Amino acid sequence: MEPRAPAATIHADDSEGGADAPWRDPIAIADVTLAMALDRDVERVELAAAGDRCFISVTRDGYAESVGVTTRAIGEATIVRLGLIAGAKEESGAEVLGRTRVALGGETGEVLVGVGTGSDGLVAELRRITGGAAPWLPRNPAPVPPTKVGPYRVLEELGRGGAGIVHRAMHESLQREAAVKLLYDQAIGRAESRARFLREARAASRIDHPGVVRVLDYGTAEDGRPYLVMEKVTGPTLRSTLDEQGPFGPLRAAWIGAEIAAALDVAHAAGVVHCDIKPENIFLMPGDRTKVVDFGAAQLNGSELRGMNIVGTPAYMAPELFSAEAASPATDLYALGCVLFQMLTGDPPFDGPNFLELADAHRESPVPPLSDAVPPALAKVIRRCLAKDPESRPESAAWVRELLLGVLE
Repeated sequence: MEPRAPAATIHADDSEGGADAPWRDPIAIADVTLAMALDRDVERVELAAAGDRCFISVTRDGYAESVGVTTRAIGEATIVRLGLIAGAKEESGAEVLGRTRVALGGETGEVLVGVGTGSDGLVAELRRITGGAAPWLPRNPAPVPPTKVGPYRVLEELGRGGAGIVHRAMHESLQREAAVKLLYDQAIGRAESRARFLREARAASRIDHPGVVRVLDYGTAEDGRPYLVMEKVTGPTLRSTLDEQGPFGPLRAAWIGAEIAAALDVAHAAGVVHCDIKPENIFLMPGDRTKVVDFGAAQLNGSELRGMNIVGTPAYMAPELFSAEAASPATDLYALGCVLFQMLTGDPPFDGPNFLELADAHRESPVPPLSDAVPPALAKVIRRCLAKDPESRPESAAWVRELLLGVLE
């Protein structure tokens, strides 16, 4: 099918994007997803109806990332609108492929819009074909950082995450280094972003364990951005180590898994479910001790619902999270099972070309077999952690830790 000529120019307001986008308004969702597609870092944006929901995901560097979920009715209304923007002649959601111009923050480009019917309902795929705006989802360039945050002098940027930018800083009186995390500038006015940032501070501060990053302070910078002061963690992440060294042997994987499980056991006892355990959020310290970081997706007491947002990393998300259900300690144990599997094989247990198929794999596909070189006790722990039903997973992180340590004997 040949794409139609550009049907319209959409003016998108980037202040509406990101994890707090208005997923209840089809017109706003259509505008926001088109703006996402204009991001030069984004390969495609997908909307797919499944069951009673519609999932919205973004793919960067071949990796699909969830950015939201809405009701099926709202999602399909959004897809129909995208079809009309692409040049469809009727509000039927019929298959259409067209182009539309998108203007965002002074940048203009063309986005290819494809609408059709998948196995479970309407689907849409958006791809930038010309022009493009600077990255604006969590990678949005921030303004020049303040030179001082509370009693800390900001020295240099260390990295960026889903909620903010981390800087190396120095306490001016104590001459002690720390890591200062500042909320992204474009998220200052979003209540949910500020609440999530505060939740990260509260979640991590509840936990007193050497395997969890320590929170030292929390406040608001002079420019209005909340900040979080943490101990400065040095060392490679588990992800960078796997990328550099390849899969680990069973004994090393079991040891690192036991370290992570020990930290999770203390977190769960404190009423905190991390909800985003993955190799990028695990730092390796000397002796393969671990440090768990980034509690931005955490649920306190495991009782709050995800609402209209899905927060987490799809390759490590438990099946229940794809339905925006409440998390529990079993949710973290599922992610730990994914991490254990990846340490042994080099890849997470489930994969898919898009967010929806990855979600289906977590919910329905059996766990891929492990090598015969993996001790049966270790393979059993992984299978139990990766059970589809939370009730079938291990009873606690402490149980997982003990079994993993048993592999080392």
